[in-house]
Amino acid sequence: MLDIKFIRENKEIVQAGAKKKHIKFSVDELIAVDDKRRELLASIEDKRRRQNEVSERMPAIFDSAEKGRLLGEMKELKDILQKQEEKLKAVMKEWQTLMLAVPNIPDISVPEGSSDADNLEVKLWGEKPKFAFEPKGHIDLMQGLGMIDLERGAKVAGFRGYFLKGAGALLSFAAWRFAFDHFLKKDFEPMIVPSLVRKENLLGSGYLPQGDEDLYKTQDGDYLAGTAEVA
Repeated sequence: MLDIKFIRENKEIVQAGAKKKHIKFSVDELIAVDDKRRELLASIEDKRRRQNEVSERMPAIFDSAEKGRLLGEMKELKDILQKQEEKLKAVMKEWQTLMLAVPNIPDISVPEGSSDADNLEVKLWGEKPKFAFEPKGHIDLMQGLGMIDLERGAKVAGFRGYFLKGAGALLSFAAWRFAFDHFLKKDFEPMIVPSLVRKENLLGSGYLPQGDEDLYKTQDGDYLAGTAEVA
């Protein structure tokens, strides 16, 4: 999440970043709500300061008229303070929602586009191999070797569903084992983390609020995380 001070000082840059990412977001709307938040906070702090001043003075006041006037002022101040604190709660909720919607600013070198077709090739590494035959993709190879079942996967899970079978399943475990062996040599500590997480974890890792429609949610308000980095 970007800092509000940075957003206020770089409004044009933040708005341009949202535009480049094709995210509907208004910096001006956030600043307007932040102005309300700041104004209310300043007013509430001023009234609390006045309450503290009177509380400190009250034991030394013996004039009943003066004491009665101050008590009346404190009662009125308390009522105003309660109303402002309730208003601040609503403003803070709106402010937090807008802050979570602020997109991170893409690097200036990132090209603007609407699809993968607009991606730019930055560089190539190594030489492309040449074959005396037409090479097959990994899907064709795995289907030909009986390592994957896409049709059954689509029936069970829908789009992108698949079953790894036989050597395909063994190859998957081998890839995990290879990665573990590599990182364990570098003092990597393996973890198996919770798949069901609270909303604040997804907010903190940037998956909410934009990705809410793509996440599975329980009746208790918890979410099924699609990646371990959330936990």
